Amino acid sequence: MSATGEPLAAEAPSAARSWAATTFDAFQFPGYRVVWLGSVLAFVAFNMASTAQNVVAFDLTGTNSAVGIVSFGQGIAMLLLNPFGGAIADRFSKRLLVLFAQGVIGVTMLAIAILLAADEISVLFLALGSFTMGSMFSLLGPARTALLGEVVSGERIGNAMALLQVGNNFGRVSGPLLAGILLAVPFLGPTGSFFFIAAIFVLVNLVTDLLYAAVDPRIKYD
Repeated sequence: MSATGEPLAAEAPSAARSWAATTFDAFQFPGYRVVWLGSVLAFVAFNMASTAQNVVAFDLTGTNSAVGIVSFGQGIAMLLLNPFGGAIADRFSKRLLVLFAQGVIGVTMLAIAILLAADEISVLFLALGSFTMGSMFSLLGPARTALLGEVVSGERIGNAMALLQVGNNFGRVSGPLLAGILLAVPFLGPTGSFFFIAAIFVLVNLVTDLLYAAVDPRIKYD
């Protein structure tokens, strides 16, 4: 190293590139990018829906018990089905399981949006929608996690899991924020919010299916 410090300056960009390559290593696999993006968008929409459902439940009755009933529907579904999600993911096509779960959630959110628009919504329908969404996410999470073993090489599983958790945590934080913004817009409100959530899941399903077709999910990276 010279007295001027030039070698240190030259090494800095190289160190930064090395850090970025190591930290985001799993993103070099096209299949992983599909799984990661779909998971993040699904978590954003899932947490948006959880917030929006609670707001609608309170608006309908003005009581906290209604909010509790709707939240209970989602919670009991995940409590009962989460232990079996991994076993189910191992026995069926993971790609089809992901597409099926996302599709069911999208249809459920669309149905709630239509009921809201027709002024036919009730706490019972919200609780059923919450139960359905919780049930499908009990399958969706394990299926996406199991896909990691098919789209990244073994030594990069840890990095892939870490990046997936970062993305999912972003969805947990940004979902309620985005739901609050949409609920506060006068011409959107709860009805527009649920249409928006349904559109996200339809888009995620379409993009996931198209990208998987391009990547070929049967390919395993060595």
